[in-house]
Amino acid sequence: MNIFDIKTLREWSPDSTDETDCSCSILSCLKESEQSGVYLVRLPGEKSSAILKTSDDISSLQAEYQLLCELRDSAAVHIPLPIAFWVQDSHGFLLRQYVRGFTLRQWFEEQDEVNPQRIRRLGLAVCDLLAVIHGLGCVVRDIKPDNFVLTPSGELYLIDMNTVRHYKPGQHNDTSFLGTVPFAAPEQYGFAQTDGRTDIYGVGMMLGYLCTGKAEREQILGARLPHSLSKVIRRCVALDPSRRYRNAEQLRRALKPKACLYALLPAAALLIVALGLCYLLRPVPPTTGFVLDNQSFSTLSEAINAIPKWTDGEVILYENATLSQPLFIESRNVTLSGGGIIRDAMSDKWTEGSGASMIYVTADASLTIRQGITLHSEFGESILSNNGSFTGFGNLSCYNDNGQAMLVYNCGQMRLEAGEWDMNSADGYSNSWALINDTAGQFEMTGGLIRCNNANVAVLNKGFANYNGGFLMLYPPQGDANLSSLNCLHDFEQGASSQNGISILVNDVKIK
Repeated sequence: MNIFDIKTLREWSPDSTDETDCSCSILSCLKESEQSGVYLVRLPGEKSSAILKTSDDISSLQAEYQLLCELRDSAAVHIPLPIAFWVQDSHGFLLRQYVRGFTLRQWFEEQDEVNPQRIRRLGLAVCDLLAVIHGLGCVVRDIKPDNFVLTPSGELYLIDMNTVRHYKPGQHNDTSFLGTVPFAAPEQYGFAQTDGRTDIYGVGMMLGYLCTGKAEREQILGARLPHSLSKVIRRCVALDPSRRYRNAEQLRRALKPKACLYALLPAAALLIVALGLCYLLRPVPPTTGFVLDNQSFSTLSEAINAIPKWTDGEVILYENATLSQPLFIESRNVTLSGGGIIRDAMSDKWTEGSGASMIYVTADASLTIRQGITLHSEFGESILSNNGSFTGFGNLSCYNDNGQAMLVYNCGQMRLEAGEWDMNSADGYSNSWALINDTAGQFEMTGGLIRCNNANVAVLNKGFANYNGGFLMLYPPQGDANLSSLNCLHDFEQGASSQNGISILVNDVKIK
C-alpha cells in the first residue's frame, strides 16, 4: 500500500477544496519498514516541512500524539508540536513539527575535543525535560543521542516519543521490551517494571557516550571520564535502580555547577584569610603508599598488621599492592578503601589442587572491601578464603589457568552488597565456581553482580545461602548452554538456599 496516494490532509486544512493541493509533498524517506514509516514532507500551501509517521500499531501512535498534545503547552519542554492524527485503511498517521538541527550523535562527531561544561549543560536540559514528562507519570525508556536534536539557537529537543509509557504501580515488569541496546537499563530486559530511574540510566549512558565516544557500559566505566562528571555518570548507570539518582531533579542538582566561592570574598575576606592560614598550618596526611591513621606504610601487609588486635582499622590504598606471599588477616577487623588493585605475584607458589588463596581471613577476623578496591588473582585457586566475616562492596576478579578457579572459599559469614565479581577459568575445564560456600558457611547476596566465564556453577553451596537481590551472569563452556537456575546456584549435599530476589542470565538470556 502506498500511503501517499490514498490520504490527504483535509482534516488539517479544511479550507482547501482541491484534493491535490492539500496532499503532502514527500521530500525524503527517513525510515521505512513493512509495518511503519517516517517521512519528511512539505505541508500543503506551506513552505515549512513536517514529519509524517505511519504505523499499523494505531494505539501506540495515537498515544504518542496524545502525549505530544499534553506537553504542548509546557514552556519547560522542547518537543515537536503535534499537527494532526488520523486513521485510514488500518493504519495510523501522525503529523508533527519538523525540528531543524543536529542529533547529539552528529553534534558529538563534529567536536574536536570533549567539553565537560557543555556536556553538563546538555544534561541539565535533559533533566528539565524529564522532570515534566515524569510528572505526568510517564517513562521515556529510549534515552539516546539519536533521539535528541540540538537546534541552531542551542535548544535541545526530544524528537521521538514512541516508546513512552505510563508507570503502573504494582506491576512487576513491562509487557514488552522497548529501548535501544546498549543504552537500555537492565530492568528493560524484564527484570522489573521501568520507572523514572530507567531514564536516569539512559541519561548516564548518553553523557558517558558524549564524554568518551563509547556506547557500551563497561567501556564507558573503563575510560577516563572528566572528573566533574565521573561520579554522576557512574551513579546513573548503577545496575541496581535503588543506587541511581531517585529522580530527574536529584540528578539535576548533582549536575548543577556549584556557586562560585569568589562571590563571597567582599563580605568574608578576613574569614577566608583565617581559613587559609589554618589550612596551610594543618597537619598534611600522607597520600602515598598504604595509610592507616594518617601513617603511611610501604606494604599493605605492614599497614594491616599495624592495626591493634581485636580492634577496627581502615587502610587507604593510594597505590596498587602486589603480594609476594599470601596475606593473612587475623584477630582484627580490617576495611580496605581508597582505590587501587591488589594482585598476586606468586606463580611459583601455586600447584594444581593446593587450594591456595591470595588472602586468608581467620575465624576471629573480618574484612570489608569498599567501592574502588579490586582484588585480582592470576595464579591462585581462589582470591579469598574466609573463615571469619567478609563484606563486599568493591570489585573482585580471578584469572586462573589451573583449570580449577573460584573467587571465594567461604566457611564463615559473607555478604555481597555492591560491586562486580568476575571469575574467569581456563578453557576446556568444567570444575570452576565463582564461590564455594562450605558446610559452616553463610552467604547473603543483596546486590551487585557475579559474572562467571567458562564456569558451569556460579555458587556451590554446602551451607546456607540467601539471595535477596543482584544479578548473576553465567557464560558456561561451549556445549553447556542449556543450564537451569539450579545448576547456576547449586545446593550440594546438606546445602540449603533461598532465592527470592536474584536475577539470573545464562549467555545473556534471562532464566530467572
